[in-house]
Amino acid sequence: NYDINIARHLVQGVDVWLNTPRRPFEACGTSGMKAAINGVLNFSVLDGWWCEAYREDRGWEIGGGKEYSDPIYQDEVEAQALYNTLEEDIIPLFYDNRRGDIPQAWVHMMKESMKMGITNFSAKRMIKDYVDEYYSKASANYFDLINNNFEKLKYLVEQRRKLKEHWNNIKIGKPIKMGPSHFRVGQEFEVVVDVYLGELSPSDVEVELYLGKFKGYEEIEKMDVIKMEMNQENGEGSYIYKCKVKCGLSGRYGFNARIVPRGDDYLVFSSNFIKWSE
Repeated sequence: NYDINIARHLVQGVDVWLNTPRRPFEACGTSGMKAAINGVLNFSVLDGWWCEAYREDRGWEIGGGKEYSDPIYQDEVEAQALYNTLEEDIIPLFYDNRRGDIPQAWVHMMKESMKMGITNFSAKRMIKDYVDEYYSKASANYFDLINNNFEKLKYLVEQRRKLKEHWNNIKIGKPIKMGPSHFRVGQEFEVVVDVYLGELSPSDVEVELYLGKFKGYEEIEKMDVIKMEMNQENGEGSYIYKCKVKCGLSGRYGFNARIVPRGDDYLVFSSNFIKWSE
């Protein structure tokens, strides 16, 4: 029988909002947002909104954001974590009134929770984000496209037609690292790759080096993209591209090369317009 009326009383009348979904099945968490705005401290599994909102000075986490293949074991681990936090952190903090009748540390967390909820999780902030990140940019882009008798729009349509006609003919070879097999932090090495563009030209595309640190045997994490420059034209649509890579951190790194369209997002993010090294 949970409804708006019951929610109104709950979010104004409780001290801790306990939320125990089984990660990752929390839909969102709007009830926790409402509670936070009313000064209630959230104690929740790190799922839904609490993944973004959680901080040690505004509430508590359950389970550390981990997922398990065995849901029964997951429930056991998180249940134990729940009771440990409740007994060792939440209850002692609530009754910590050594400075008087008011638990100062608890009130501080309430204020931080309210500031977080009002500032970061409100309809006003959401609408502002939409306006700033999408609506305003879409409006500006619209007028940019129709200026000068649709000059830019006509160019993009023609460029897309050109890319679609010739994209399947382009090729990119395996990127080759120049120099020794090992480097020290701070050193640079050069990467070279052969590219065949056919009827396209270097002004139509970007050649990029895609690299990152190995996580395990094959998986790569924290990817970085470096723009490669056309270094040599070999004729008949063949080119050599190069770039330099600086070794910022120690570890095992992997890389690959790719070709993407150059220019407007309409082209860059069009489906099927990406060619990876063979």
